[in-house]
Amino acid sequence: MDRANDIASVMKRIDEFLYDPKKLPFRGWYDDHPSFASTPSGPYRGAIQQVRSEFEELLRRALAQGLHGTAVQIGLGITGGTHFALRQVFDRVISIDINPENIARFKSFHTPDPQRDIIVHGSSRDMGIVNQVQQMARGSDLLFIDGGHLFDEVRADWALYGDIVRPGGFACFHDHVPRPARYHELQIDIFLTWLEHQPGWPKSVPIHRIGNTLGVAYYVV
Repeated sequence: MDRANDIASVMKRIDEFLYDPKKLPFRGWYDDHPSFASTPSGPYRGAIQQVRSEFEELLRRALAQGLHGTAVQIGLGITGGTHFALRQVFDRVISIDINPENIARFKSFHTPDPQRDIIVHGSSRDMGIVNQVQQMARGSDLLFIDGGHLFDEVRADWALYGDIVRPGGFACFHDHVPRPARYHELQIDIFLTWLEHQPGWPKSVPIHRIGNTLGVAYYVV
């Protein structure tokens, strides 16, 4: 497979997973739930907590960078949709989630390959889990931080896992677009601004921002 030119096939497989009627009442992308997109109330039923165009652009850039080895995701999500989506590009995906219901739901929708779909149950800030993932995933191509969204939570996940990414890989942060109605997204934007202004942060390592709805930010290690 020519990975760099296969984004259309990748997105087709992801769509098929997200729109499978077996997942109802969960369905589709974040884009498909506009009535709940701007308010914290209401039963959110997206099968993936991603905006399609934003996530497609991230995958496109990862493929263009030649990234397709191991990806580590902090926060599995409601159905594991982002894990499945990453697996359409990456040979192995390791996801950490503290909620056993999310893990059980994902496994009811998808039979994991034990060598390539690794689900770790627990807190991403538990040092036993940190050590476990560090051993499995050092030299990863991509880190996708999408767990706790408060400043200290994002900073802790970045500090604990940022060094598992190999040079040339992506360190990513979801939900960076600041929306006053959603306090935690403000916190992620504040964290990224803090990170860019840390003493010693090289100007040659810019933080790239994709999208203006939820947003995915990343830098190249």
